[in-house]
Amino acid sequence: TGADTTGTDTTGTDTTGTDTTGTDTTGTDTTGTDTTGTDTTGTDMTGTDTTGTDTTGTDTTGTDTTGTDTTGTDMTGTDTTGTDTTGTDETGTDETGTDDGGSDTLGSISDNVWYDEDGDGTRNGSEGGISGVEIILVYPDGSIEVTYTDINGDYLFDDLPAGDYQIVVGNVPGFFNTTPNIINYTLSDGEDYVDGDFGFDLMEEPFDCAAFVVDHSIECLDGDVTFEISFALDGFDPADGYTVNGVVQNSTTYQEGPFNAVDGYYYEIAPVADPTCVTVISAEEVSCTVTAIELIAFEGETLEDANLLHWITVTEIDNDFFTIQRSEDGINFENIGVVNGVGNSSIVNSYSFKDTDLRSDNYFYRLLDTDINGETNIASEIIELRRNNNFDISVYPIPANDVLNINIDTDAMISITIIDVSGKLVKTEQNVNNVIDISDLTSGNYFLIVSDSESIKTVKFIKH
Repeated sequence: TGADTTGTDTTGTDTTGTDTTGTDTTGTDTTGTDTTGTDTTGTDMTGTDTTGTDTTGTDTTGTDTTGTDTTGTDMTGTDTTGTDTTGTDETGTDETGTDDGGSDTLGSISDNVWYDEDGDGTRNGSEGGISGVEIILVYPDGSIEVTYTDINGDYLFDDLPAGDYQIVVGNVPGFFNTTPNIINYTLSDGEDYVDGDFGFDLMEEPFDCAAFVVDHSIECLDGDVTFEISFALDGFDPADGYTVNGVVQNSTTYQEGPFNAVDGYYYEIAPVADPTCVTVISAEEVSCTVTAIELIAFEGETLEDANLLHWITVTEIDNDFFTIQRSEDGINFENIGVVNGVGNSSIVNSYSFKDTDLRSDNYFYRLLDTDINGETNIASEIIELRRNNNFDISVYPIPANDVLNINIDTDAMISITIIDVSGKLVKTEQNVNNVIDISDLTSGNYFLIVSDSESIKTVKFIKH
């Protein structure tokens, strides 16, 4: 007897990797043997069933490794004893042996920018949206996407995978923020985040940042052990309120100290009416060593054929001369000129120097002073003068905390250098992906220098 009545699987796929109607209870004929046992097109692993088991129709453990027989038809398919009553699999699909590839569900981030008429930071039903406001989304990998609010003040970023995102709102002219301008959020798989709203209130009058001028002074006490720092405000009524590191003040002057001289300091001072008019005063270390001069200004400007530097002193003690130094990278400086000092003076003295030997579009400058005893000190912070650039760069947020985001409009290979205001190299990067980790930097002012094979671009930023 021993013959399959049909000898053909019509669909050739086991529902679980086992014939559900055949007499093989586990996918193996208990006595029968395929006389040839070879599928001419099937995925028989050996080509012959030695014990009456098709290695393509059935895994030796009863499970298809792929879940589907490609043809599932034995061209000879005769068991010498065993008989499949139908020889046909019911569905031909391994319901558990098939991997559909799988995919994460994408999510979205959305909400609204609104006019916070009462300035309380909470939106009520009568407060409408603001259109045309820039919204920046920073992806987990540091790349960015920019959109703008619609006529109702709404914005949307969709098709987003799960991860850590940063949402940044741009400035609205004539308005000030009543809510934080940055939102950090971890988006779950398939989540639609709808709480990324931003509030702005209208300024009664546009605030003139130029009127908010902070004068500061440092007084050393007990030699070089401690120091005090104080601030005075020019052209601004302190009664209107200002903040020092986020704390509201109203006094005419603000004073703190004493501190250890090696501690340094960091202050952000801003008017309450417009927190964007921030002035940052900082130093990583304070030296109470007496120098030959008291410098109150060191500035520069680009002329058609030269860079012009000028500086002002209010005190000079045994000052012999100034040395002007120049650098292309902000780190390695060379002497380019000397200007004589006045020796001893307690009045305002102005100086200038014209750099005409220009071999680059970007230069950094600093000033040294040397007294009559030959002792030389760095007298100024570094300034930068730029002429022409082949690309533009911007950074945000400012001040920055742990991460600095960078926009660069070039596809060229770039290198990035960060220096402090004294010219000290603090970090280098190659071909960054729009974001730099600055969590290891101390609070203060820094220069971010971006260069390609043809040009150098520099932008100043603040580390909070």
